[in-house]
Amino acid sequence: MLPHKNIQLKISAYPGRVELGELDRQKVDIRYLDYFQLYAGDKRNEMESMAVAYTERLMDTRLKIYTGKDFDYYFDTTKTSKEEYCKYLFNMTMNVVRHIGLILDYAQELSIIQGERITLNILNEASKRFYKERLVQFFEESKTAKMTYNERIESLELNKLLNQIIDKEKTIKTNIRTNQYTAVIFQKERNNPYTSHFYIAQELEPYLGSLELNFFISKYNEMSNKSGKKVSIYALNYGLCMDENLRWGKPKGNEYRTYFIESPFNFTPVIKNFLSENKKIYCENCMHEFSEEEYNLMKKYGGTCLKCGCKNSIQEKRVLSDEERSEIEEIEKKDNLLEREQYQLLKLLQYSRKDKTATELAQELDVSWQKIGWIAKKIEEDYCYLKKEPRKGKMYYVLSDLGREYLDSITP
Repeated sequence: MLPHKNIQLKISAYPGRVELGELDRQKVDIRYLDYFQLYAGDKRNEMESMAVAYTERLMDTRLKIYTGKDFDYYFDTTKTSKEEYCKYLFNMTMNVVRHIGLILDYAQELSIIQGERITLNILNEASKRFYKERLVQFFEESKTAKMTYNERIESLELNKLLNQIIDKEKTIKTNIRTNQYTAVIFQKERNNPYTSHFYIAQELEPYLGSLELNFFISKYNEMSNKSGKKVSIYALNYGLCMDENLRWGKPKGNEYRTYFIESPFNFTPVIKNFLSENKKIYCENCMHEFSEEEYNLMKKYGGTCLKCGCKNSIQEKRVLSDEERSEIEEIEKKDNLLEREQYQLLKLLQYSRKDKTATELAQELDVSWQKIGWIAKKIEEDYCYLKKEPRKGKMYYVLSDLGREYLDSITP
């Protein structure tokens, strides 16, 4: 029992991952911090401008508090305005504050190396590095870290789905450039078209949840397509687009407001085809197989089989190709797989290119500094991949030569 009734708790959680248990949902005030949920409301047409204004306020406040310098000290504003930089930062991060900080950290490092203030080119390179070093690690873990069989399958499937989305965007880019799509809306930027967004039927949103949770895509807006049906628009990660040579955004001007809902960007068939190839839905009583639409219908009516009428008999089963099954088996045979947290700590030190204290590691991995000590101790004592070095009253964690060799050997 709590001693006071009016205690207020603030809990931060990822969208779609909140389980309230027996708590009364009506008494819980949920405030979303992701771009779409935060800015949609009654001002959907102003969402992006409001978000960019927040980026600018954030930059001004943080620079003033932590550096005492103004924007021009770090950014080259002779050719690019402060507003333009903030718009690009929003595009790169969807205002995820940690991502803004990491990209700026990379950009500052690049600007020092090149001997100039931060430019758009430097920001673009920083966003690409952030994607390749931070986000792609999620998929690398499925091949280099210990996890359950089902977790490994899920990660490999998500990677497969993301690659299918990227391939579809590249096909659209080629078709626009070669005039296979003749719509006037593509004419202005036909040589280098924008191919960073797509839309899907709203009932398919749950199947993109894990890709969104890990920041490979972000829900961008909701609109009605040419048939008048409400659809959800998603944006690919900016750094991903830089890495895959896909142009992020859409042409300027009100006449291009429907750019994202042009028919080529309808990815509903892509998602449905992926589900049909990778998931089997069947009745364990009569063994009849069903489509995704039939499955959703049955769920509305208590999971009753449409074929035999049996209740609670509908099952889902992942379908693996021989190639995928063989790949997983080869991974499972490896004897040098680390625990996920151990792998993440080592990769952080590798990508940071500098030694870090337990507090610095804890801040980036979202754990306590005490837990960092426990994870690092196991890596140091069991594998000799780490060593500790005291410097000016602080203890730093350093990758050993053996640790660097290990990371080089498992890099996909």
